[in-house]
Amino acid sequence: MSIKVLHIFPDDKFFDSVSEYFDSFNSLENKYIFYSKQKDYKFKYIHKTEKITLVYKWSEYIKIINDENIDVVYFQALYPPYVINFIDPKKITVWWCFGFEI
Repeated sequence: MSIKVLHIFPDDKFFDSVSEYFDSFNSLENKYIFYSKQKDYKFKYIHKTEKITLVYKWSEYIKIINDENIDVVYFQALYPPYVINFIDPKKITVWWCFGFEI
């Protein structure tokens, strides 16, 4: 049985190395999403774009975060910060803080 982890990236600078690390664990099933208000957002630093889902509708973003099949929501920085208010409190939530969101 694998743990289903949803990774949320607000910035595309570190995605390739971070996703490679998490994908190295056989016990994790990783899903990666990137939220942007721009439907045609172009990644500047991500080379492995096939691994990440671009979400541009807020309602879809919240729906994915609260998918009952997801065990852990892992924020690679918390942006926008108020998204935390939309997460089911029963979900395990991890926030990797880079400082700008404080």
